[in-house]
Amino acid sequence: MKKHKLYRITLGLSIWALIFGVWSCEDDEKPVLGGDITPPAKVTNVSFKADNGGGTFYFEVPADEDVLMVKAVYTLDSGVEIFKASSFYSDSLRIDGLGTEKEYAINLIAVDRSGNESAPHVEKVTPLAPFTDAVLGTVEVLPSFAGVLLKWENRLEQTMTISAEFTFGDRKVKKLYTSNREKDYLQIQGLESVPYDFSIKVTDIYENQTDNRDFKAIVPMQDQKLDKSQFSFLSDDLMPEEVHESWEEIDEETGELVAMTRAVKKEEKDGYDGGWSAKPRNLEGRIEKFWDDIIDDGNLRNQNYFNTGGVGSMPFSYYIDLGREVRISRFRIWQRDWDWRTDGPGYYYTTENIETFEIWISSDKVNWERARRATIVEPSDPILARNEAVAGHHFVVYEDEPSFTKVFRYLELRVHKNFGNTSGTTGSEITLYGEEVN
Repeated sequence: MKKHKLYRITLGLSIWALIFGVWSCEDDEKPVLGGDITPPAKVTNVSFKADNGGGTFYFEVPADEDVLMVKAVYTLDSGVEIFKASSFYSDSLRIDGLGTEKEYAINLIAVDRSGNESAPHVEKVTPLAPFTDAVLGTVEVLPSFAGVLLKWENRLEQTMTISAEFTFGDRKVKKLYTSNREKDYLQIQGLESVPYDFSIKVTDIYENQTDNRDFKAIVPMQDQKLDKSQFSFLSDDLMPEEVHESWEEIDEETGELVAMTRAVKKEEKDGYDGGWSAKPRNLEGRIEKFWDDIIDDGNLRNQNYFNTGGVGSMPFSYYIDLGREVRISRFRIWQRDWDWRTDGPGYYYTTENIETFEIWISSDKVNWERARRATIVEPSDPILARNEAVAGHHFVVYEDEPSFTKVFRYLELRVHKNFGNTSGTTGSEITLYGEEVN
């Protein structure tokens, strides 16, 4: 109950701050009227279009010159009263948080700049099925590599929390994830290739929640850590004079994935000195440290990372010969830990460490396909942030449809951004998971 009351106060203050922020810009157009005790007229011509867990009101704003906003006041299933508001510039207002498919009485009230409120216009409305139920109905639980993938759709893009419960060994495990993206997913990793039963539930910010939806006998897919002993650096003299690249990107107008291609000559490639690869060695770092199975440890001061030196402009690349044909499923990336400023740990998520990068693959060094673009995101909790960096940042290659890549031999690491937006970048280690191809 206390949580709901706090939300109501915060929401009300936020709305008033927003509205008065608008008025500060429009002060000459509608001057504040002092000493006014006359309430505005009621809203009129009200209609309602229902949606999941709420809907949108359409109305005519009263003609009173000092009308500031129209607010909808209503009571949630928990018994807590809240309100939503729109300014006098808008003739519509959306409400949400209704947790049952039943009739609700909504009070629409016009408010002027002196705080006077009109008599309420009471509208009885029935929303569609709760927003949380709509999200839960789209959930899929799919096998992933050494884990499972939860996918869902959130058409209204409202904030929700998905809860996944399962048994791992002799203990119960619960994973929580909060999102407001239209389409999103959650990877649960570190599982064995045995059947797991999952129980999924969705909760919104008003504490409306669904029943559990069960998914039985989900078996994670198998892969293995690939041996790195055959990896080698592809220097520029081992690369062709021209490469052909293919990738997919979202068309901004249609929202559809579009196939893209381009041919690039060596002298056109961004990167160190215009070559294919960044400098293979700078100061204490060399590129071979990126696959030697030794993680940089600031406490040990082992300085086990590559260091590009200044690359001029982003992106830059490193090309790696894996020494044989493979298919990969996922990978881990480790950051540099040692901080020269303190001669100890503390460099994670700072300065030259990799932030946004791509993995490209090829079977012939000429034709390259982008397999994954990813960003290392720093968790807000400092303990979780360090634990994740120590364990290595985990990425499934095809995040929304887990599968192996096509067969390839050559890999490109293409870095677009580091945490400090500097001209040089460092990274400690990469580990690939997948299958050897005979």
